[in-house]
Amino acid sequence: MHTNGIERGWYWEYPWLDLLMHFWGGVIVGLLVLWGSERVWGVRLSLAAVVLAALFVGIAWEVFEYALGLIEVPRDVYIKDTAIDLILDTLGGSVAALCRRRT
Repeated sequence: MHTNGIERGWYWEYPWLDLLMHFWGGVIVGLLVLWGSERVWGVRLSLAAVVLAALFVGIAWEVFEYALGLIEVPRDVYIKDTAIDLILDTLGGSVAALCRRRT
């Protein structure tokens, strides 16, 4: 989905797609961290650890985008966009952690 979003210009045509991708990215990272911690290392992580892992990956992604010069917006827009992206990464990680607690 991300590759298509870039190649076909969907991120610019549909600005909400970036928000959706950050949320689902947080969910996927959270679920992978939960799976890895329980199945590979035999450790059950806290909700906070899962959320922090999703936030860490989100921050790493933002640094990656910045380092490659993929950001082409004014600084004030970039700061706001990055903050929203990180909130959605965190929210996605929270959803993953809360889903795990239910099972």
